[in-house]
Amino acid sequence: MHPWSIARRLFVGQLMFILIATLLVTWAVFVHNRDTVFNLEQDRMLHTGRLMEGESEVIRGYSSANPTEILQPYSLRIMESANLAFATFMDTDGKRLTYWDPSWIGTQYPGNIEPALRGEEFTEVSSTGRAGLSARAVIPIQINGEIVGVLTVGSRVSELDILAQSQIPAVLIGAGVLLVFSSLASYLLARYLKRVTFGMGPEQMSTSFNFLDTALHNVTEGIVLLSQHGRVRLYNDKAAELLNWPIIRTSEPAIDAPQLAQPQPNGTSGAMGMLINDTELPEALKALMIEGRDAEDERYFANGRILVVNQHRIDPSSRGAVRGALSGTVITLHDATDVQALSGELENTRSLTDALRSQTHEHANRLHTVLSLLELGQSDQAKNVVSEAVGAGDQREGAAGVAPVMEAVLTGKAAQSRERGIDLDFSIELTRRTNLGSHILITILGNLVDNAMDAIDTGVAEKDSAEEAERWIEVDVYDSPAHNGRWLTIMVADSGPGIPQPIIERIFERGFSTKDHGETGRGHGLWLVNSTAKRLGGTVTVAQDSGTVFTVEIPIPDSRITGLEVASQEGTNRG
Repeated sequence: MHPWSIARRLFVGQLMFILIATLLVTWAVFVHNRDTVFNLEQDRMLHTGRLMEGESEVIRGYSSANPTEILQPYSLRIMESANLAFATFMDTDGKRLTYWDPSWIGTQYPGNIEPALRGEEFTEVSSTGRAGLSARAVIPIQINGEIVGVLTVGSRVSELDILAQSQIPAVLIGAGVLLVFSSLASYLLARYLKRVTFGMGPEQMSTSFNFLDTALHNVTEGIVLLSQHGRVRLYNDKAAELLNWPIIRTSEPAIDAPQLAQPQPNGTSGAMGMLINDTELPEALKALMIEGRDAEDERYFANGRILVVNQHRIDPSSRGAVRGALSGTVITLHDATDVQALSGELENTRSLTDALRSQTHEHANRLHTVLSLLELGQSDQAKNVVSEAVGAGDQREGAAGVAPVMEAVLTGKAAQSRERGIDLDFSIELTRRTNLGSHILITILGNLVDNAMDAIDTGVAEKDSAEEAERWIEVDVYDSPAHNGRWLTIMVADSGPGIPQPIIERIFERGFSTKDHGETGRGHGLWLVNSTAKRLGGTVTVAQDSGTVFTVEIPIPDSRITGLEVASQEGTNRG
């Protein structure tokens, strides 16, 4: 059986409330009206009995030898004229001297007359007699100060008469009108709630909420929900990690209200309710969120991470949306830092592979040359060719055995640059191990040298083809002591045309490039070098000399740690 929706439960609850309230009000009105009628009748009976007590016929009857003969006609006459149910005279023993039914004269009165025999008059509501439920007054009859009898005067009161005299019909009519209007209101409310809750009952909504809340805070993507006014309404744990926001510690949803403009003092609501302008996010990312436009896989740098951002607006007029619902934007965040670093490593690995392939081709050519000279008997020339090749190899190796990763990268780049007609010289002077991850050195050296080669090729293309251009790259790697520890310095200079002054401030922006975008894209090399150096607590500077000189300075940790660990110790490494 499908559980009842909230609308149906509210309607049934409201109907039950009206019915119960109507019954209670009806009973209260009936009891109040009954008590009022009884009190009025008792007062009337007491007043009538007092008048009868002092009549001369009553005194004469009780003074005679046969009281019934005088009192019976008198009581019947008073009953008719005063509209009484009974007016019974009794002796002091409680025997009836008169009665509306003459056959009952002489019978014992079943009620209590003790107070009257003591001279006290009283009223009561009783149903002990044949008259049924009645309001009556019991009055002592006194002659010359002596109690000679008792008079009981009563008026029959029917509950049907009480019901007819009360306002119960009006109450029922009012309840009916209220029920009609409440049913109409419940119908309209039911339609609204059905649209808002999609016809789900509280149990279903609770189950759905728990499921969605658990999924929201456990997905690997950061999710942020903003209102149309740029206020944070909801975000999950991953978004808190990526944006450096407090993790939400309460299940209560945020309300788009001015009183939540600042986070709660105890931090339970995290950043919910804050304006995006009040958060510590990069200006470019803030501008995207405030603008509220649709965004697809846009990349931003925040808190040392590369974030892939998707943003879509909530359309309150879409099918299934609640009328009057607030619009806003849903933002998803993906951490692409590791992916970008791996992409850079892959590109450098591909360059090394190409360089090895070119070296293989170069050595093959030299071996063919040596073989040809030996076949021609020119052994001296063959020896010179071999000696030249060995000498070139020694020169490329530099400081043998020190920083093998850097030597391998630069050796590969040197072979690659020779194929492009560029002379690459490098020098590595290190006093101790760098204790840095190999991927860090590959990323920095590889991207700087690739950028230098591209800059030289771009400069040649812009010059006259007949003009002879110098094509060289110099790389210097060394460590130097400082007051706060050892620093690794990497300098890459090239003979390119330099960087135009208007764009020198933008060369480290992600995606910015003056070259055509290839299959793997452009504009990430220098940006990746800069972000890697900053994560390690270092700096990247650029200077214009006879060409362009890039200088990277990185603090050398005391022990071998990963790039992420270095980034986490940025504050201590920099002092």
